[in-house]
Amino acid sequence: MEQIPYLPAVLLRHFTFSKPVSEQHEKLISVAEKEGKEYPIVGFGYSMKGEELILECLISIESIDVEVGAIQSLLEVVGKNFPKINVRKTGRIIPAARPAKGGDSLSLDSNPPTGTFGCLVKNEQNEKFILSCNHVMANLNSATRGTDVVWQPGYDDGGKSSDKIGTLSDFKDIQFGAISGNDIDAAICKPDDETDVESGLRKCGALKGIVSNSNFNIRVRKEGWMTGRTDGELHIKNLSVIVEYDGGQKALFDGQMAIIGSTAADFSKQGDSGSVIIDEDNKVIGLLFATASGIDLTYVNPIEAVLGHFGMKIVL
Repeated sequence: MEQIPYLPAVLLRHFTFSKPVSEQHEKLISVAEKEGKEYPIVGFGYSMKGEELILECLISIESIDVEVGAIQSLLEVVGKNFPKINVRKTGRIIPAARPAKGGDSLSLDSNPPTGTFGCLVKNEQNEKFILSCNHVMANLNSATRGTDVVWQPGYDDGGKSSDKIGTLSDFKDIQFGAISGNDIDAAICKPDDETDVESGLRKCGALKGIVSNSNFNIRVRKEGWMTGRTDGELHIKNLSVIVEYDGGQKALFDGQMAIIGSTAADFSKQGDSGSVIIDEDNKVIGLLFATASGIDLTYVNPIEAVLGHFGMKIVL
C-alpha cells in the first residue's frame, strides 16, 4: 500500500496548542469561543476516494460554514500543501461512554436543561434507577411518568435520540408559589438495560452509604457534568429558600442545606443539578438542585428526604 504522509498528529497539535498562525485561524478561534468551545479544529485524518488521498479536517464550529480555502491557507502558513481537503462539522466530540455513572450528563430527551446523573439507587426488588432532579428529568412536573425518555449524554452535551438510556419512572411534584413548602427537587429514571449504568461516581469512586443530619462545616465534594469535581463545606442547615426556575416559576423549599466552595472557583454551576454531595468518607449527604453563583452558594436536598420519598437505597 502507498505510504501516506504522517501529518495529522503534527497539524492537530500545531493548530490546537500554538498561538493563531493566521487571520483565518484567529477568526476560527474567536467563533469557537463564542460557541463555548475551546478548540475550533478538533481532528485531522485521511480518507481515500478512488486513488485520491483526501485530508479530512474536523471542525467543532457549528454556527458558520468553514471554507476549504481557509484550511488550505492554514496549511500553507506551516509549509504544507494538500490538493484535496474535506471539512466536516462535528460539533463537540464526546465519549460514547457506557456504562454511564454518577457525574455524567443527561436530559429529558431534547428538553433543556441538561443536568447530571447523580447516582444509582435501588428499590426493595433490587431494580436500579438513575437519580437526578425533577427540573432535569421531569421538566418541572410536565413530563409523563413511564413515557418520556431520558438521554445520556444530555442534549446540551451532544446527546441525540439514539442516546436514550431509559424512561422517566417517577418524580415528586414541585409546588410553586411561596406558600407551600417543598422538601426535594428529585426524579428517577428506569434504565432500559441495567448494564448501561454503573454505581459510584466517575472520578470520585465508589459510594459508601449515606449520612443524615451532617455536622456544620464538614468538608464535602461533588462531581457534576458542568464543573466536574469540586470541594466545599457544609455552611447552612435547616434552610428555607425560594428558588426561581426557568420561566420565572418560584418555589419555596424548607429543611435544605447550602454549600460554599473551598476555592476561588464556584462549587457548582448550572448543569450540575442532580449531582450528589458526598463527605470525605464518600457517604452521600444530599442532592444538588440549585446554585447562586454570584455568592457561591449551592443548595442541596437532604438525601434521606430524597430516598424516603421514592423508597430507595443508594447502590453501593
